[in-house]
This record gives sequence, C-alpha cells and structure tokens, in this order.
Amino acid sequence: MADFVDVIASALAPHDGGLGRIIMGGPSRLLAASLALGLSFALHELATSAAKYRALSGDSGNVGIEWTVSPEVAFILEWIESGGPAVATPSGTGFRSKLIKKIVASYFQGAANLEFHAEGVRFRLEAKLSEMV
Repeated sequence: MADFVDVIASALAPHDGGLGRIIMGGPSRLLAASLALGLSFALHELATSAAKYRALSGDSGNVGIEWTVSPEVAFILEWIESGGPAVATPSGTGFRSKLIKKIVASYFQGAANLEFHAEGVRFRLEAKLSEMV
C-alpha cells in the first residue's frame, strides 16, 4: 500500500526542480501497490512530455493536479497544464498517449481521457472507489 499524496509527490519531484511549478491538492488515500505503479507511470509520462514540449519546457508554465475522492461516486484526478507554449492537437495518437489512456485506465478499471487544448494538455482519470485498494 502507498499513500496517494506520496505517490504523486515522488513521481513529480524530478520534474519540478523545487520551483513550485507543479501544484497539487487532494485528500490522502491508500492505494494498492499496482495502482500506485500505474499512477506513477502516468504522471511520469505526462510530466516528461510537459518538460520537453509543453508547460514545463519554458520559464512560465505550470501544472495543476487535483483529485477528489467521493464515497458515493468515484475517484477523479485531473492534470491541467497552463502558461506554456501553445499546444497543437497531434495528427495521430502517439505511443505515450496510448499508454496513458489505455494502460492507466486498465490499472484503475476506469476511464482516462487525454485532451490537447491550445492553452495546455488536460488529463482526467476516473475510477470507482472499490477498485482503489
């Protein structure tokens, strides 16, 4: 088991460099080891792309990560990039996008959505609470 907050902080620490450009918030929650691995993978892939090409590639962009845990509904995580260079919608689905959408969703037995907006990339992961531990 791993704490959700620790998983996110560990996965993103190498990409922030102590600059405070990655802002996260949400409740603490224990995750099964396999889910922690899937979440770390997704965040690492998103952060790597953001650092190379998008919000974290320059001096002014940032990433917001928020998650909620609702007893009646689900767990929802949102990754929102802003302030970076304009993002173009890719003409095809790249390897990273496929991995993030399909593999991470399957880890959580939920749904993952990756959108490319001019102001930044958005990722949303939804899962049932019963699937998290």
